[in-house]
Amino acid sequence: MKSQHIAVVGGGIAGLLSSLLLLQKGYFVTLIESSESTGGLLGRSYQWEDCLFDYGTHFLSSTGHDWADEILYGKNFEKTQDWIQVPVLRSGSYFAGRLNSDSQSLDIRGLPTDIYQAICTELLSREAITVPVSSLNDWVVQCFGEQMNEHVYAPMMRKFYGVSSDVLEPSAHLLLGLSRIILGSDFITQQIKKSPYFDNLISYQSREQGASKLKVFYPRTGVSEWVANLLTECQSYTNFNLTLNDRVDSLDTLAEGFELQLSTQDTAQVYAGLVWTAPLPLLGKLLGLPSEPMTGLTWRRGDLYHFVFDTPFLSDLYYVMCYQPDLHSYRITLYSNFNPGKAGYHCTVEVVRGFEEDTLPVELIEAELREMGLVQGKLIHSQVSVLKTGFPVNSILFGEQTAALASLLESHAPRLVLAGKNASRQFFMKDVINQVFDLLKDKEF
Repeated sequence: MKSQHIAVVGGGIAGLLSSLLLLQKGYFVTLIESSESTGGLLGRSYQWEDCLFDYGTHFLSSTGHDWADEILYGKNFEKTQDWIQVPVLRSGSYFAGRLNSDSQSLDIRGLPTDIYQAICTELLSREAITVPVSSLNDWVVQCFGEQMNEHVYAPMMRKFYGVSSDVLEPSAHLLLGLSRIILGSDFITQQIKKSPYFDNLISYQSREQGASKLKVFYPRTGVSEWVANLLTECQSYTNFNLTLNDRVDSLDTLAEGFELQLSTQDTAQVYAGLVWTAPLPLLGKLLGLPSEPMTGLTWRRGDLYHFVFDTPFLSDLYYVMCYQPDLHSYRITLYSNFNPGKAGYHCTVEVVRGFEEDTLPVELIEAELREMGLVQGKLIHSQVSVLKTGFPVNSILFGEQTAALASLLESHAPRLVLAGKNASRQFFMKDVINQVFDLLKDKEF
């Protein structure tokens, strides 16, 4: 067993996985979490009778790397024996008044004919981008044209981010699952996608075409139970220590690593390495670095509307991405279609709001579900969870400030590893998982 002691700050999914990886490599690990439990949003859930609602990611997928999959899911995936394995992730989208039950990709074919034709004309006359673009607005215009930006992307970005697309990073749309759009018929799509340039912009009509070969699962007891099991696995190691309701009061760099003073301890402890998954500005402040403050940033929050109806859903989809700008709903998860309860038919609607905005009435979100043709029957239970944690808008300013601060921190402390969405602005859990494995698989402190 290695004698080095590593501190991991932040008990979300990145912190738990970092701890597990380091423990398996033989390090002593102390995981420090400021709240009363680990897991972040993934570690929380809501239950009404036997209907279970997640707070975070709903589906788990293999990584494609045997070593990583064995740690997450067990050798030959034995940890998933009691889970639901999803052969095809049934996802759809709603835009321009139409529900697409075959694909999550944005389907623009429901737009008014004149706008649709104008978008097609501009798109098919595009040339490959040869110069860097500075904003999402510029990227959309250069890739798709002015009509697509005006009628599709700009309104959607304002709905989700609350700001104009000309202040967003060129990749800000990826957070919404908007990597490609559905343009035309299957024959036209196949012909257009023969071009490598258009292949990156145009989506197949059906989710089965070009589907990923990765395994997809859903734990029957919810994602929070899976996260709890990760902590249990960490606690099975005698060289693991967990401290909750704790914070780092002071932090100094030493030749042999770091000296951390925690709020619950009388004396500081020395660690050979530090894995930081908490917000970066806090770390910069603790180290006393002369960095510019993260100013001018906008934050968004998520409100979760949990519903139970007395009648089966009108769609057999697992989840739906609502891209229509004049509707407040964003992602709708229809739990009963893959993990049913006996008490009713349950779903969750995610609504993105600014922290200064009021929570919307339950009746409004219920009406949107009915407008989209997803639910029927009587509503028998509802509950709204307003999440206190949020996410920063992927603005150009935020990207520049985060990159500059991360570079400064890493150059100041060679034994430091920055992991998780706070460090890389990764939002999707699979990306965070892959990032942690890439950073720590071959890391030696």
